[in-house]
Amino acid sequence: MSHLGLTLEALGQEPVAQHALEPGGFAHVGRLVENELCLPVETISRRHAKLFARDGAWFLVDLGSKAGTELNGVPLAPHRPTPLNHADSIAFGPCDYRVSIGTREAVIAAPLVDDTAESRTRLSHEPALKDDYANQRLTLLSEVIERFVAVPDEAALYEVALQTAIDGSGFARAAFLRPIGTSSDVELVAQALRDSSDPTSFSFSRSLVRQAAAGDIVMMRGSDDAQVVTGQSIVQLQIHSALCAPMFFGDTIEGFLYLDARGEEQAIAPDAASFCRLLSRAFALALSSIRRSELERRQQQLQADLQAARHVQQVIMPAPSGTVGLLDYALRTVPGMVVAGDLFDIFTLDNERTIMLLGDVAGHGIDSALVMALGQSFLHATLSTTGDLCSSVNELNRYLADRTDEGRFVTLWVGMFHADGTLEYVDAGHGHGAFIDPDGSIRPFDPSPNIPIGILDDHQFTSVTCQAKPDSRVFVYSDGVIEQTNAEGDAYGRERLLERLQGRRAAHDEVNAMFDDVAQFAANVPWSDDTTMVSVRVTN
Repeated sequence: MSHLGLTLEALGQEPVAQHALEPGGFAHVGRLVENELCLPVETISRRHAKLFARDGAWFLVDLGSKAGTELNGVPLAPHRPTPLNHADSIAFGPCDYRVSIGTREAVIAAPLVDDTAESRTRLSHEPALKDDYANQRLTLLSEVIERFVAVPDEAALYEVALQTAIDGSGFARAAFLRPIGTSSDVELVAQALRDSSDPTSFSFSRSLVRQAAAGDIVMMRGSDDAQVVTGQSIVQLQIHSALCAPMFFGDTIEGFLYLDARGEEQAIAPDAASFCRLLSRAFALALSSIRRSELERRQQQLQADLQAARHVQQVIMPAPSGTVGLLDYALRTVPGMVVAGDLFDIFTLDNERTIMLLGDVAGHGIDSALVMALGQSFLHATLSTTGDLCSSVNELNRYLADRTDEGRFVTLWVGMFHADGTLEYVDAGHGHGAFIDPDGSIRPFDPSPNIPIGILDDHQFTSVTCQAKPDSRVFVYSDGVIEQTNAEGDAYGRERLLERLQGRRAAHDEVNAMFDDVAQFAANVPWSDDTTMVSVRVTN
């Protein structure tokens, strides 16, 4: 479950300037008007991409679009989810957006001095580097590139870039600013001072930032003529020179390099603007390399977590089919792109009772797999000791609530089949299943008052008792079945599943037939979530 919302903020003149997603939400992106984010652009696919949340993290997946989806300038492989970070940039074909995760209040807003109304501000757009400066700057630029290549991450890149800007331009302080959405506000990402003991607060000219947003370096330079001054608010700060340079990432402005000098601080280098232009280009190349490596690292870590989780799952799962006590059963599971937390168990308490359970752990990766293994083994041991369904589920609930993080819960269906045909079951926030009578008719599970396990440690779970006729079946599945989508983004759905379940089949044939139907519906779209189906036939 995600506890932070996500906002997409347009970087250009996009058809949608901003789109917000609630914590734990999702959005299909594409030309279709039914999409949560509709982009009516000819080159955008009908179902282009999907954004979704799992266990506190946000993910982006391209749905096989024609124009492609890029994350931080790197094309995404279709149907392969990638975790998102705050300030990531996304390109849905020609439409560019920046990711904002969390609330606006969490962003460190930069203090902008509103000097736009002042009439005596001297601003200049510096020309490109002149020939007579070229040779002396080539050596420095080479050194800068070498330093950029050695940095391990974006934070270090900002630090090196700002210090290099101070050393090469003569300014006393430097900052990196990032635009906030479509407003004129900016976020303070990093800053550096020539003198680390300088207590001066760093403020920024709104007029310089606005003009640099047009795509070129803008500089305000002081004059020996005391009558040539800047806006009164800048004068009060004793700023005699300032520069704002757009820092590009691809064709979009990633942010701004902002520098200033004040009071008695030294005069700036005569070619400061040209030097910063070269620095900006080197920065863009280094940033592209770092983000490509970071994207690969995210995807590798995600795959490693999922493989470890699936190994845990395979180790503790029973055989895919067989006869246990009073039940013939068949199980089939397909791992999803992100989540790995389905659990299943079937065992006998004695000659008169057989237990079958299916659950789904919220979350993804090895953490969910460990909760799955922990919950399954605990419930197995408790039921074997007490033989009481409700008390065992209550014990499991208290056990997990005390040991798992907020948002890590388990939905569970667990049934106790008696030799006399009585079935007692607890549905703990699961709800995905149906009874199939011997004549093939369907009875969906009744709504349950129980909540998922691990949320409230004092919740008292209740059970339901009914009769399970000989040769009747119980079909239980995880939510990945009905949430699986096709190429158009339509979900398989509960009604379709219940319709396909009608009729008489052996447990093994039923599971295979249902999986084949979901796979045919999904076509080439990978399974987005763990998908598990279990069919049990009562033999008594």
